[in-house]
Amino acid sequence: MNSTAIICEYNPFHNAHEYQIKKLKSLYSETCAVCIMSPNFVQRGVPALFDKYTRARTAVLGGADLVLSLPFVFSILSAQGFARAGVDIANSLGVDSLCFGAEDDDEKLLFEIASACLEKSFGEELLDLCKTTPSLSLQRAGEEIIKKRLGEKASLVLNKPNNILALEYIKSIIITNSKIKPIIIKRIGEGYKSLTPSHFSSATYIREHIDAGKSLSGYVPDVCEKIYLDEIEKGNIADSKKFKTLLHSNLLLKSSDELEIYFGSSEIADRLFKNLNECADFDQAVSKTVTSRITRTRIMRGALCSLFEIPHNAFMNAPPEYTQLLCTGEAGRKFLSEIRRREHLPVITKNADYKKWEANPEFSMQFSKEIEADRIWALLKKSPSAPNTFLKISPSAEK
Repeated sequence: MNSTAIICEYNPFHNAHEYQIKKLKSLYSETCAVCIMSPNFVQRGVPALFDKYTRARTAVLGGADLVLSLPFVFSILSAQGFARAGVDIANSLGVDSLCFGAEDDDEKLLFEIASACLEKSFGEELLDLCKTTPSLSLQRAGEEIIKKRLGEKASLVLNKPNNILALEYIKSIIITNSKIKPIIIKRIGEGYKSLTPSHFSSATYIREHIDAGKSLSGYVPDVCEKIYLDEIEKGNIADSKKFKTLLHSNLLLKSSDELEIYFGSSEIADRLFKNLNECADFDQAVSKTVTSRITRTRIMRGALCSLFEIPHNAFMNAPPEYTQLLCTGEAGRKFLSEIRRREHLPVITKNADYKKWEANPEFSMQFSKEIEADRIWALLKKSPSAPNTFLKISPSAEK
């Protein structure tokens, strides 16, 4: 059975995501679309708006065949760690290809850039440039080096967000010597931070639209809109104010030295510690900590690591020890049946099944953090539910 992985977040699943899957199926009609999705917290270091089972169900109704989860500890890593974990899972599942979007779909150029970035001399030059030019961000420094090595066209590829993630997928394919074939679909619609309304509005715009209580009609597939509206009405949606209060309280209890453990930088730890104690508002403290080299996203991921007591990059070089089944369609069920005949990464179909693997210390370490994350997300909802809610939920199956 031919299969294609899509590493995703679907926060929430919207028209552009549906377009990507339809485009994939138009190119490879017989392929099984296997989505490897962030769970209840996402790579920006914040809780997903809707829970992982709801998002998985909307994805299957929107065209996906199977949705599995990326373990929590990898979903909050930088783009490099996020992409590598997703590719590791795809490799373990034995999929034939990996489909991802990019602003530039020149596969040859993307592979040239990815290969250049993996050269030892690139890393050395990057560190030297950042030291000699402190005001230069890591991204801008990388652009300068690629411009010098491969030309201006190549350097411009690096200043687009989807291209950056696409390059990390390709780098992971190269590093793991994977046989997976990349399928690059040119990104359409608004940029990921755009607040401009359109048929292909960004997830950022849609989340703000939901926060404002406005209609979702035209921004998400109709079948998904009904599910979202039902979850919103029930209060099954993450409350960002609760989350920020929780982070703020946790960080205030940490010393600057303790913060360094979770942020991996004494500069960030010192700046944030000072600003947290001088600002009554969490957002203001974070904004005052941001610089050209310290992004808000990095601060939020570090704050989340502090909350869950995960040292900075503790799982950067670790392989995922499991994935969870969240939702499946008919083709997805056939795919799962096929992989069960060979050795592969544990696929947890029922949460109680985790006990089969708890003798493995690496598995136990990763899955214990998954349970912690699920417990916290349950309390962060506008209408909180019991912390053990997700231990009792079973994956859904759609036709």
